[in-house]
Amino acid sequence: PEFLRNLLLRVLSFKDRVTVDDGGLIGKSPPMQQLRTQIRQFAKSQFPVLIEGESGSGKELVAAALHQLSERSDKPYLALNCASIAPSLVEATLFGHGKGAFTGATAARSGYFEDAAGGTLFLDEIGELPMELQPKLLRVLENGEFQRVGETQTRQSSARVLAATNRDLRRESRDNTFRADLYHRLSVLSISVPPLRELGSDRLLLLEHFQNLYATQAESAPIWLSAEAQRCFNDYPFPGNVRELRNIAIRLTAKFGGRQIERHELESELDIDN
Repeated sequence: PEFLRNLLLRVLSFKDRVTVDDGGLIGKSPPMQQLRTQIRQFAKSQFPVLIEGESGSGKELVAAALHQLSERSDKPYLALNCASIAPSLVEATLFGHGKGAFTGATAARSGYFEDAAGGTLFLDEIGELPMELQPKLLRVLENGEFQRVGETQTRQSSARVLAATNRDLRRESRDNTFRADLYHRLSVLSISVPPLRELGSDRLLLLEHFQNLYATQAESAPIWLSAEAQRCFNDYPFPGNVRELRNIAIRLTAKFGGRQIERHELESELDIDN
């Protein structure tokens, strides 16, 4: 049928135009090409990498790509969001705890640094790490040494640390709200993830990727934009970056699967004053 033929041609064309590698990064714009180059340059290093970028820009994908392309790719890859756990639990989560170290610690447990072994540990939202724990993270970065909470035995970690933040840690280190020595240790190598508004036509490739993905999951036909809707889409600044674009694609596919999206329908899904 003509519909299936056109759909197949669109999918094949999409595959030809999109580079999906390096951990699932999509796009061919100069900033994306530069990002891939940096990932390949830093992947095989043993030093920490600080991944900086706006919220929703895909920093976790960069971290996964660094591990995937490293010589540690066959070893564990663990990720911890430092903002997602209570400050009182961060130390035990990272370094483990001994039996009886605190109320409820009925048995000894290892932490992320031990469980990552010779692999990679990704610390997302590193700027949220409590100030009192920053010297302990610095110590393990310097010489691999740490102690479980409630123990005196020194243990060793060979995990490579990747960290991500949407905050200006350079400025915060100067303002003494983040340890300067830890910042300089984390940022020996640094990668800046570009915001979506700087990626030009990559945003259309991302839309096509997400809408095909979620249409398949929902067993629905894909959507496509009218010429006016596409111009509106290209002009939108995407303050929420790729995460916002993905959510827009989900809503459009759920509401309008199998047909063309007009400008007013797209605008109703964007964070703009109509």
